[in-house]
Amino acid sequence: ASEFQLGCMHHKNFTQVEAAELWKRVASFQGFSFCQSHSMSYAQLSFKCAYLKAHHPAEFMASVISNEHGFYGTSIYVDEARRMGVEILPPCVQESVYKYLGREGWIRVGLMHVRGLRSKSLLLMLEERSKHGPYLHFVDFLKRSDMLGVKEIQALIRVSALDCFAQSQSTLMAELHYFKSAHSHLPDFKSSVDNDFLTHLNLQPSMNIPILDEVTFADKCYQELEILGFISSGHFLKMLALHPAADHCVAMSDLSEFVNQSVKLFGSPMTFRKHRVERSGADMLFVTMQDLSGTADLVLWPKVYE
Repeated sequence: ASEFQLGCMHHKNFTQVEAAELWKRVASFQGFSFCQSHSMSYAQLSFKCAYLKAHHPAEFMASVISNEHGFYGTSIYVDEARRMGVEILPPCVQESVYKYLGREGWIRVGLMHVRGLRSKSLLLMLEERSKHGPYLHFVDFLKRSDMLGVKEIQALIRVSALDCFAQSQSTLMAELHYFKSAHSHLPDFKSSVDNDFLTHLNLQPSMNIPILDEVTFADKCYQELEILGFISSGHFLKMLALHPAADHCVAMSDLSEFVNQSVKLFGSPMTFRKHRVERSGADMLFVTMQDLSGTADLVLWPKVYE
């Protein structure tokens, strides 16, 4: 500090008071300043990301979600992709890979976010499919997926990853229960490839299993929310827009048309932070909201927040 102030006084003819005041202003910026090379590199990254998001939205958003280092949770990026016109396809044991897969106009949910499915089991399952091709039917899947435990298979059923076998989730659960009960003398579905027992079962693709109705759409959405952390079978923001409280609300994208006016908003919070005003001790809220049209950063002052 003293060297800086002496330089100002010597080279710029500042008074001691002026030099001290300038140093105070420079020092106050230390928490926000960074070198020019850092700024340039971030600008270059921003330009590249903006181009990819504009011209290759599905591929870009799939990569952002798979990277798992974004500011928001997975569900927020899924909603953003849908706002951009990208179709979200549920996980599938025939089509999905470990990470999210983006192509022109659609994103296939990766198996990486199936809660309860161990990474080791998942990688072995993908390796099996790569070596021997697609699964013929559910029983073929069971025979070739002996690295999976019962709960892991149940999780895959509940997130629609086995819907490709054209059977309801209820029927798949019943078949899984039948196979497990029919061979109760054997250990539980193995947790290691070496402990092989499913390959020894005499499983046939057409067993005397009743055809059960599909689970309700609401139950399917709840299961996906519980296991994936978001809804892949339905558009959450579209469901939210059907709520009676959403009537006569201003769209987030139209907020600029209502400057200095009171408006009613209805949407889903993306992120928020509560702050206590030091002088009054009252609470206020900083929140980012979203709806089908877009997002908005809001400040709820104490009187409004109450």
